[in-house]
Amino acid sequence: MADNEASLVKNHRVVHTVLGSMSTVGYWKKLPTEAQEFLLETQLESLDIHRFAEFWSSPMRIEYASRPSLTRWARDASLSMAWDYLRIGKMREARALMLNGIFMLECMTSRIESIAESCRKNVTMRSLPELQEFSHAFNYAKAPAVMEELL
Repeated sequence: MADNEASLVKNHRVVHTVLGSMSTVGYWKKLPTEAQEFLLETQLESLDIHRFAEFWSSPMRIEYASRPSLTRWARDASLSMAWDYLRIGKMREARALMLNGIFMLECMTSRIESIAESCRKNVTMRSLPELQEFSHAFNYAKAPAVMEELL
C-alpha cells in the first residue's frame, strides 16, 4: 500500500510539474486568451476543420493564422503542449492541441481565408487536398502511439 501511495504522489508531482511548466514557459501566452477555452473545453468530437477555420478566421484572431511569425509560435506552442499533455495521459487535451498545431502548420502553406471560405461552402476535409496533414491527423491520430509518432 505504501508503494502505491508513493507512486500516486510521484504521478501527482509529475502532472503538477508538467502543467506548471506549460504556464510558466508561457505557451498559453503565445495564443489568444480564448484559445485555451476553445481547445480545452470544446467537445473533442466537434473539433473538426470547420471549427478550427471558424475560430482562427475570426477578425479578433486571424492574425495568428495569417502572420507567419505568430502562426509559427502558435504551431510550436500547441505541439509542445500536446506532447506535454500526452506525457501525463491527458489524451483529450493532447489531441485538441495536436490538431491545433497541425491546423497552424496548414495555415503556413494555405491562406486561412481560403480554408475558411472552403469550410463555409461545406467542403469536407477529403476534398481539400491542401489540408492533407490535418485530415490525416484528424482521422488517424486517436491512439497515444500514433499521436506520439506525429508529434
